[in-house]
Amino acid sequence: MESTFKTRRIVCLTFCISMLTILFYACSGVSNNHRRQVRQEVETFAQAYFNFNFSVALDHCSKESGRWIRFAASNISAEDIAQLQQQQQEATVEIGNYELKDSTGNVLVTVRHFMQFDSIGGKGHMVDEATFRIPVCRENGKWTVRMEGPLRSETSGRDSDGD
Repeated sequence: MESTFKTRRIVCLTFCISMLTILFYACSGVSNNHRRQVRQEVETFAQAYFNFNFSVALDHCSKESGRWIRFAASNISAEDIAQLQQQQQEATVEIGNYELKDSTGNVLVTVRHFMQFDSIGGKGHMVDEATFRIPVCRENGKWTVRMEGPLRSETSGRDSDGD
């Protein structure tokens, strides 16, 4: 009789631990699949955006963000394009930490060797490295970049010396 009681206790305890584990993962917010989707969307967007491939960047951001992509594109001069064409390497991006809630979040992205614009109509200049916080949201079941204005670096960035 005592071994039956112990067996029931073990089964009950195992069941409770299993249910708590399932409950924990079910309530933890964002799944690993969502994290992978966010990472891929932001990486594709950032790679396109910082290499001035704005048509691709538009495909990876919310409709409301389109005006900021068009704004960025309208501030590129022929002089900037000539300077970009002389560069021997494209901008590169590296996804850092990110925080996601149910349907919003932010992703830190380190961008290297890119052209930055400091003012409207101003000449762009090459920057070795800077970090950006890129906001994301979930729309119609898909994660996408949500620009609320022109992207601004969180770090001051290091200007390149023209090499």
